[in-house]
Amino acid sequence: MTISNAPIQHPIPTDEKMLSFLSSRAWVQWFAEVQKSIRDLQTHTAGIYNVKHWGAIGDGVIDDTAAIQAAIAFCIAVKGALTFPEGIYKTTTNLAITGDDVRLLGSQRGASVISFAPASESACITISKSAAEVIYRVGIENLTLDGSATSVKKHAIRVIDGSDICLRNVHINGWLSTGNDSTGLQLRGRQIMDFDNITIDADIPVSMEDNPNSTNDADHYHFANMYLVANALQPCVKVASGINVSNITFDGYQSWVRGKYGLYWSDTATSTAAMNVVLKNIRHEQADDANGWIVYIAHNTQLYGLVLENVFGGLTTNGYYFRKVSNATLKEIVHLPASLVCIDCDSSCRHFTIINPWFDAGSTANVTGFNPVCLNFYRGTWNPAISLGSVAPTSPMQIVGLAEYADNAAAVAAGLTVGAFYRTGDALKVVN
Repeated sequence: MTISNAPIQHPIPTDEKMLSFLSSRAWVQWFAEVQKSIRDLQTHTAGIYNVKHWGAIGDGVIDDTAAIQAAIAFCIAVKGALTFPEGIYKTTTNLAITGDDVRLLGSQRGASVISFAPASESACITISKSAAEVIYRVGIENLTLDGSATSVKKHAIRVIDGSDICLRNVHINGWLSTGNDSTGLQLRGRQIMDFDNITIDADIPVSMEDNPNSTNDADHYHFANMYLVANALQPCVKVASGINVSNITFDGYQSWVRGKYGLYWSDTATSTAAMNVVLKNIRHEQADDANGWIVYIAHNTQLYGLVLENVFGGLTTNGYYFRKVSNATLKEIVHLPASLVCIDCDSSCRHFTIINPWFDAGSTANVTGFNPVCLNFYRGTWNPAISLGSVAPTSPMQIVGLAEYADNAAAVAAGLTVGAFYRTGDALKVVN
């Protein structure tokens, strides 16, 4: 038998209607829908669900609030992830995530957009259980939240009593109001939150506030790679009075734009000490208020363990203001204006180490009541009217504010014990 000459047992149908259908646009559309259904089935099987299956349109005109909330409710029940294909999803009231283990996933920020247009104050997305209990493991990724449709007070993402909250690649745009009091991230407790690659344009980009369910208000928050644009009258980062704070870190790249303050924390109510606040790699720019500060921290009790490293800014604003701050390390901090205050701290502060700062000539350093240790302290030109500690610096590297004794015996007679430091002239000595 010759294969090439074998008869065809099942010839292709020649029905004209079938051939017409197979060559038509309708066939192409039908086949695409079949493929899409297969993909959706595979996706759903993996625990990831498409918001459009609940009737969301994503055309920026039709109100998708009810459809999205129904989809979220389903994902809460099955502990799943909800995807937003490319589109603009208009919402007018709060989207509530009230259960654990839920994620909202866009295709990419700028492509998947939730456009929020409330008639009165509201949050676009709230992460909170209805009862007074902790909500765990909620994530939002690759989404844009746009609030530019209205000028009422609003909040992009509100978290209440959350733990293991993760936001990545999120763009919050246009969260402005006539009262200059809309917020991007409104964080009301509790712990272990991670924010990475976040861009926020809001009156107040980040606001840490009271947890209504617990005294655990802000613990182990990590902010990496943030671009924050604030109203010129507001801070880029605001910490409310009366809240308990521990282990807050800003690092990666940090660009804080336009705010009167970079970070503002004026506490008049907390009875518990705060601890471990780290601010790294920050550039505070385009601020033009001579009454503002790059970093302003005035605690009611005491903040122990503050680290500022590689912080730059203050072209037309003041530098660094501290009250009741202890055990602080300020390393490679920069303040540029020659006519404003570079640093201001008083006797309520103690145990400061300042390493390799740059404060421009002519700026004012108000340091009273204690003597920080300064290493490689440099100014554009030395100004005897400016001093840190009890002695005005006279050279690029000098021991400042350390007690001076003629010799070891004099230091011991004055009460110093073995191992204590003193100086004789410019020489550093140790009691033996």
